[in-house]
Amino acid sequence: MFLSCDPDSRSPFRFRSLGAVLGSVFLLIAAARIDAQPSVVGTLPEDLLPGLRPILQSAMAQSPQMLQQGIAIAQADANELTALSVRWPSLSAFGSYGGSEASVDSAGGTSTSSSSGAYYSLSSGIRIFEFGAINAGINIARIGTQIAEQQHDEAYRTLLLTLRAQYLDLIVRKTGVRNARFVVEQRRADLEDTERRIATNELSPGAINEPQVQLLEAEVAVEQTQYYLDTARRVFMRLAGISSLPDAAIPDTVPVPPAPSSSDALYSSFVGGGIEQTPQARQLESIIRRSELELFIANRRLLPKFSIGAGTGISNNTSVGVDTGGNARVSQAEVTSSNISISGSWSIFDGFATRAAKEQARVAIESGQLQLQNYIDNTTDRVTDLRAQMRIARINLEITERRLGLVRSQLQLYLDAVPATPAMTVAGARANVNNAETIALSARGAYLNLWSEFVSLVGADPAMDSIPSDRGR
Repeated sequence: MFLSCDPDSRSPFRFRSLGAVLGSVFLLIAAARIDAQPSVVGTLPEDLLPGLRPILQSAMAQSPQMLQQGIAIAQADANELTALSVRWPSLSAFGSYGGSEASVDSAGGTSTSSSSGAYYSLSSGIRIFEFGAINAGINIARIGTQIAEQQHDEAYRTLLLTLRAQYLDLIVRKTGVRNARFVVEQRRADLEDTERRIATNELSPGAINEPQVQLLEAEVAVEQTQYYLDTARRVFMRLAGISSLPDAAIPDTVPVPPAPSSSDALYSSFVGGGIEQTPQARQLESIIRRSELELFIANRRLLPKFSIGAGTGISNNTSVGVDTGGNARVSQAEVTSSNISISGSWSIFDGFATRAAKEQARVAIESGQLQLQNYIDNTTDRVTDLRAQMRIARINLEITERRLGLVRSQLQLYLDAVPATPAMTVAGARANVNNAETIALSARGAYLNLWSEFVSLVGADPAMDSIPSDRGR
């Protein structure tokens, strides 16, 4: 077992035990905050539209965006493993076998000799003392893994918002296709009525032109709205990583979202410190910690560095010779050697490269701190704005629902009327209902998008709970 002599690792169990205790305390506090956090279950799009939930769940494993983030985490894990390798000694082996022959002719005769032998060795070395720089480098790699994981979390958070918004948009676009097809039916009925009236000489033959053009325009509108739906569907499928999404899988409507009662409590919890636990805030804090460690290492670049090495080798040699008198000589020898050394190196001057490294690290720390503060300020402002926008969107939603109820009541009056209401009047009322339904769907979607973003920014999105805490380690 190898023990590092680096100051930061002289008592590794002490520091790791303390870190484990603090980590456990943090997890207990976080769990308590989560338990105390107001519930948003039943208010998000996937709660109202059950078909969306499995898409969101599978997107983490299937979305191209998340697959790329997974690769980034794997790369960071590999970098961390590389950094950890400095805590282990290097080990190398060497071996060789050779032989030689010689013949010497002289006045007294000829002598010959030959020799052969093997040599093999084993050596090892390890860095033992660099004034804390060894552990700092390892911690930088660990923070790199944390940053990759936090980037993964932030990417998934934004992906959830995008998929929810696009799914709601697909429903509105599907309704638009339905409305466009209804207009085609109306225009076709108008054309048939015009043809009938021309046949009975109620209208001149030229009256046919306008209904024909209106029918063509309506048919083009159907193709256009269908194209927009299909395009939006392809974008959604590619982003979600799914292979198909038939029309039957897109709902015909969006239920009226309930008015959540937890927004004030969520906001208070967020501005009271919850913002510091969001993925992006944790990522920026990790970047600052990494820069601080880089400054720590830069401050030690011109200090001595020490390492220890050891090795052993064995050489076998057999020599055979015949002198001028014909006498044979045979000798064998085995030499065993071993060595151990402690070496040090000291870079006294590096052309101000160390000074530059220190300045770069200081600037990176200041930049990270500024980015973190800007993120906190901007996100707090955004959450505050979302609360105001949600109030306005809720009022608009209630207005559109009332208007939808009015046009539906008017249509029902026409359908129940005795004597029967003219078909054109009923068709016009149906068109009004279709338009009001589209407007209502858009208002519901707009409100749900604002609410989803609010829940996501304050760190209360339950879909984020599907992220594995151990990342498969």
